[in-house]
This record gives sequence, C-alpha cells and structure tokens, in this order.
Amino acid sequence: MLARAIACSVHGLAGVPVVVEADIANGLPNFTIVGLTDRAIQEARERVRASVRNAGFEFPSRRLTVNLAPAEVPKEGTGFDLGIAMAILCLGNSSLRIDGYGFIGELALDGSVRPVTGVLPMARCLRAAGVRHLAVAEENAAEAALVDSLAVIGVAGLEGRHSHAGERPVTRPFEDVAARAPEGSHREGDAAAGTSGKFARWLTARPAGITGMQWAWTPAGAATAVSPWCWYEHQHSHL
Repeated sequence: MLARAIACSVHGLAGVPVVVEADIANGLPNFTIVGLTDRAIQEARERVRASVRNAGFEFPSRRLTVNLAPAEVPKEGTGFDLGIAMAILCLGNSSLRIDGYGFIGELALDGSVRPVTGVLPMARCLRAAGVRHLAVAEENAAEAALVDSLAVIGVAGLEGRHSHAGERPVTRPFEDVAARAPEGSHREGDAAAGTSGKFARWLTARPAGITGMQWAWTPAGAATAVSPWCWYEHQHSHL
C-alpha cells in the first residue's frame, strides 16, 4: 500500500518540491526514512510516531518505509514532519484526499505543529510546481501568504490538519482584507506582526509594483506541472 504527500526542501534561495512516499508492508514493526536525509529528518521517526498517536490516530504496527524523492537531492531540517505524518495517515484512510496540497511544518510530540524557517521560498516553489493549497504552522501563515494565488491554511495541530484535508478546497482567506486596505500599505513585516493565526487577519504583502509571478521569482507563464528535479535545475539555472 502506497500513499504520497508533497513537501519542500530549500537549497540556497531556491526551493525543491519533495514527494513524500509512504509504503506499508507485512513484517515486523519498523519505521525507516530514506532519501539522502540529515539527522533531524531521521529523528522525525520519533516525533511523527508520538504525534500521530497523541493526536488520536493509530500508527501502523507493520513495516513502514518513507521515501523523500528525488533521492539524489540533499534534505535537511524538521519541516518534513507534517508531510510525513499526512502520508502515513493516508495509508489508513483511503477517503482522505490531499491532492494539490503541500505540507510544511515540524511536529511536537503532542501533535501540535511548530513553525520552521524558510517558508517563503518553499511556498513560492510549491506554487510554481502546481500546489494550490499549503498547510503550515499558524506562525508561518503570514509568511506563506506573501505568495500570490496560493490558499494558505494555518494549522495548530495534526488533528485539525487531518480533518480539514477531506473537505472541499479552501479559497484564499485574506483576499477581502487585502482589497479593503490602502494601496501599498502591506509589507512583509506588517503582515508578520499583525497576524494572530486567524484567517481573517492574514494579509497579502508583496511589494508595490511587483507582480505575483515576479515576486515568486518565476517568469510569466511558467509551467505549473514540472518534476521536482526539473524544477531544481530550472531554479539553479537562473541564479
């Protein structure tokens, strides 16, 4: 049985989409993560296992393998925790639909989602790669909201993320707030300082005179369905 979720890695100023593949098979209980990972990602085995259980879900008691693809791209940090957990939860719930969703966040042992660094370049990357909805920690929501045409979901805990994924797609929650604000009044610092994690207080904050695609560092009309490795090469060829 196989399930997939979308996460992201950062290399310098560029993001690289990462496909989290979870496979469960018969055998003694074992949890392995592969894909050129660092120690923080290897430690995710303990964080994810405890988070899933403490959020009220059943963790597989069989042989579980998680692959972070593409395997040749180095990956580091704790931002893959949420994507790994969602892929595992999909193994036990065929009705859970997470197509078109991206996941960035660190998990605490109680199932809550903690913020990570580098969310903005990762959000830009995932949006250009075709992701339309991005789940991040509530503290990272304002930063991710700087990317145009991306529906951002601030997540307090794993249980809330799991229940929301099965619902219909969420529209961009801060459009109306931004439309009523004076032109040029939003900046990245203002958005970060003014957010409380509530949908109604999220703000778009790209600089005045910069289009959404330029702000995302991608040319107008860029393809939205590219492989992770092709996107990695495209980003680095323009640095």
